[in-house]
Amino acid sequence: MKNNQIFDEAAEWIVKMQSAPLTDKERQHFDEWRKKSVLHAQAWHKAELFLQHLGHFPEQGYHILQKSHSAARINMASKFILAFFMCFAMGALWTSDWKDYYFSDYSTKVGESKHIELEDGTHIDINTQTAFDQKYSATQRQLILHYGEIQVKTGHEFQHLYRPFTVSTSDADMLALGTVFNVQHLKNKQNHTCVAVIESAVKITLKQNQKYTMLNQGEQICFDADHFEPKQPLNSNTYTWKNGVIMADELTLESLLTEVGRYHHGHVHIQSELRQLKVSGSYPVNDLHALGKALALSYPIQFDSYLSDRIVHIKKDEKSERKN
Repeated sequence: MKNNQIFDEAAEWIVKMQSAPLTDKERQHFDEWRKKSVLHAQAWHKAELFLQHLGHFPEQGYHILQKSHSAARINMASKFILAFFMCFAMGALWTSDWKDYYFSDYSTKVGESKHIELEDGTHIDINTQTAFDQKYSATQRQLILHYGEIQVKTGHEFQHLYRPFTVSTSDADMLALGTVFNVQHLKNKQNHTCVAVIESAVKITLKQNQKYTMLNQGEQICFDADHFEPKQPLNSNTYTWKNGVIMADELTLESLLTEVGRYHHGHVHIQSELRQLKVSGSYPVNDLHALGKALALSYPIQFDSYLSDRIVHIKKDEKSERKN
């Protein structure tokens, strides 16, 4: 068998894995194909390396591979190079936040978190996929959150001229009143900000209409540029994300994986009948294998991952159901 044909088959397996979970029979065929020869194993290894070098593989990339396969019969190397550049260009268009990541004062990539201390004694925990600028002057202290999530413990200044401390997003300005608070302004929800107060209080002023509200200790609220949603009690995940954990209380599996997806590259496909499955417990966000094992202990779920976790399929564990 020619190398080009083996590489083409590797591309077909990538498309198949992304489009739907592999059945048990398909998984058996895939394992048999991969072990058929050294060339087959090498072709799959190169596919994995390609996605690792790419860093992330947006869903559009699989459509590119699928289209390129149905087009002219080009060799796999050319196909991967074409997919790489097209995915890179599409990724740049897909998000306008790349410039914030590279040019902001502080930023984190997918799955990364940081703790920093500013010159005024302010402590900031920075969650995954976050970028913000620090704007300090003689009269004010301001953080401009472009996207992501931060938890702030404001430093207490003892100089004669007190400088107010503000966190700003595209929606509002959050004035800290001697406080510890959490601000979330995610990439996929750029017109939506959530604030939670752990200590003291925060004054939130909307930019669109200058409406404001006071948020006290133990409260949280979400809003856009001109509308406040009702206040809610503080969610436990306001505390736990700093420890790499998410607490689920009758949370749908789809919602859980959406939240965990913030910490990972790649594509997660959930079998349709499992998406509304209610799950509860404490789960890791940075380790998909540990998450899969933890869920499988309590629920009839099977995690299948491919290409170094770039593709994850979640389906019913038929064997577990039969045992029960």
